[in-house]
Amino acid sequence: MREPGSPGPRAILVLVLLTLWALRLSFHLAQRNRGKPEDHRYQAIRRNNSPGFAWKSLFIVFGLQAVLAWVIALPLFSAIAGETPLNRLDVLGTACCWRA
Repeated sequence: MREPGSPGPRAILVLVLLTLWALRLSFHLAQRNRGKPEDHRYQAIRRNNSPGFAWKSLFIVFGLQAVLAWVIALPLFSAIAGETPLNRLDVLGTACCWRA
């Protein structure tokens, strides 16, 4: 039995898989964009929202991404909070994550 408030095996599994995925994605994006100019889409957003782009981008770019990240992460919150022991579905989910 684990201490109250301590992460269970599923929470640890989800967080490890999430960390590995985030590192892989970060490495991929860094490699893809190394030595290239800024993405033309961001240049267009800046051009179309001047003056005051710094404040507008907080909502246009970063706010939208934050909302989407939160919605996409909702199933992870449920998995992390789960109290049931690891089972075959967890193995299947891990295999799907590893292959993606």
